[in-house]
Amino acid sequence: MISRFALRDGHKWAWWYMLVALIWLGFQDAYSVFRFFTETGVPFFIFPFMFCILMAIGLVLTRKEMFKSEKVL
Repeated sequence: MISRFALRDGHKWAWWYMLVALIWLGFQDAYSVFRFFTETGVPFFIFPFMFCILMAIGLVLTRKEMFKSEKVL
């Protein structure tokens, strides 16, 4: 929730926070669940991958808006 409102207000730290969450939490969970699937065969791995996909889409879509150059004349 913090990053949602911070992104809306244009704080760049929120975008970086979401990138770290994608890399640290998302990929770690996806890897762990994939390893669990390969060991047990239980197909439980859709949720972490959906988190990674949705987070990556959100980061790509907000990248230009967050890091647009502000030229002062």
